[in-house]
Amino acid sequence: MTSVWRKRTISFAGSVAVFYLIYRGLFTLNLDGIGCAVASVCLLVGETHGLVLLSLHWFQIWDPVVTPPCPVIQDVSVDVFITTLDEQVELLEPTIRAAKSMHYPHETYILDDGDRKEVRDLALQHGVHYLRRESNVDYKAGNLNHALEHTQGDYVAIFDADHIAAPDFLNRTIGFFRESNVAFVQTPHCTANDDDILGWPDTPESTPLRWNADTVFHRLVQPGKARWNAVMFCGSAAVLRREALEEIGGFATETITEDMHTGLRLHARGWKSVFVNEPLVFGLAPRDMTSLRTQRSRWGRGNLAVLAHDNPITIPGLSLPQRIAYMASILSWTHGMARIPLYLAPVLMLSLDLPPVRLDQPWLGPVVVFYVATLWICQRSLHGPRFSILAMELSQLMTAWTDVRSCLLIAVGRSPSVFHTTDKNDHQSLPASPAQDFHQASLSQECPTNTWDIRLRPIFENVAAIREVLPQWILLFLSIHAFQQMIHQITHEPSVNWSFHLASGCIALIHAVLAWEVLERVTLRRRSDRCLASAIMVSSCFVVALLSLTYG
Repeated sequence: MTSVWRKRTISFAGSVAVFYLIYRGLFTLNLDGIGCAVASVCLLVGETHGLVLLSLHWFQIWDPVVTPPCPVIQDVSVDVFITTLDEQVELLEPTIRAAKSMHYPHETYILDDGDRKEVRDLALQHGVHYLRRESNVDYKAGNLNHALEHTQGDYVAIFDADHIAAPDFLNRTIGFFRESNVAFVQTPHCTANDDDILGWPDTPESTPLRWNADTVFHRLVQPGKARWNAVMFCGSAAVLRREALEEIGGFATETITEDMHTGLRLHARGWKSVFVNEPLVFGLAPRDMTSLRTQRSRWGRGNLAVLAHDNPITIPGLSLPQRIAYMASILSWTHGMARIPLYLAPVLMLSLDLPPVRLDQPWLGPVVVFYVATLWICQRSLHGPRFSILAMELSQLMTAWTDVRSCLLIAVGRSPSVFHTTDKNDHQSLPASPAQDFHQASLSQECPTNTWDIRLRPIFENVAAIREVLPQWILLFLSIHAFQQMIHQITHEPSVNWSFHLASGCIALIHAVLAWEVLERVTLRRRSDRCLASAIMVSSCFVVALLSLTYG
């Protein structure tokens, strides 16, 4: 899509959204009783909150920057830092091998915050430097700051323990530091494993870049942020100028999201950032709900905690677009608060007889259909043919409850005090693809292809793990009950407004199918046959409907 049509599409969709909110606020609020009024206002607030977040997203992708290649600069020194805490040696070794094999001259350092003999031996085996600390104070930020004190390179490249870099990573990034005001160059975090819990859909091995929920951020939002010089430093797959880091006192230690916080301070001091939108680093995405929750909780609480230290609205030195871009990233972690009223709306209407909208508005249905269709076409046009609305809805359902918990904990003053790493130690080898040939030189064994193994995962072996999907279980049961009530009311109460009840029942059914898909992803190893879970879900709803007709 050209820049002109992108801006026209966003402007049209934004105008429709404003019209929709005005119409909803003036004509559809149901104030008949306290219960209906509370439900109606909460739904409208949730929709408004969601559209504010969507508007901020549109602002960020208003005019993405395409960064052209930059010639390599010579005669500069680069230190490569690989951070690790408790990752297994089998996971760390391919990363070390890939980092050491990068073409540009550099020194490679293993920053081991776990003080492990096997990691020290691994560093000695591969001929790279090994650094450790006496304590784990300030977690990853402290680990990086300690390394800065014991190295002297002009530039620092950072990789997480599972991030395997392409041989030409430094050649593709170091040239941008030709400009003396560039503080860091960030590249996308690409997902290599085909069993990530947020990936959609399962794609053949020939697909160079598999769609993941984080793909939108790294491949679309970050280039958009580059337009406003507000590229987010993501803690890995990046190169930073040592001089810029020293000017701000090193990596930020006040929050557990030292990456975003450090980038914010660099921008506030007038430094420039660059985003190279090329698949140069591949890592592992969480494959189970526990790992996803750990990761999302750390990111969400850490980003929100930044507001208490360096609020983008008030910190000196940022331009207005930079302030908006940073607030958009921080507020995106509150999206769960906007989703809860949407999930509960059909349940309130059908199960509790608390319609959150007035049922005497004949234009409500057409307006909602036009509004939803406009947003769908807009998002599809902006994000490209690989974008899936169902994938985004599934991703938001899987992460909404964790994000709500993060918001509530920050709201009551419980800032995160412990840094939990995302568990990736149980991953199998990475799959092969043309875009990941450099992986195969680093991996010690081949990856098995997808199988028909549908054994239950061990996630239900302890009671604590069940908590990870408890909200989805609750939503599943509430949605099925709401669907059953819709069937009962339409068939046994001729006076009801069947169109509104049918629409609410369909929404409840969609929520039930999505909740079932979440449970299926958590409990089944094989995710290639999505139709099975959906067919079971639809069949269950038909059974409920038949029981309602028979015994209702």
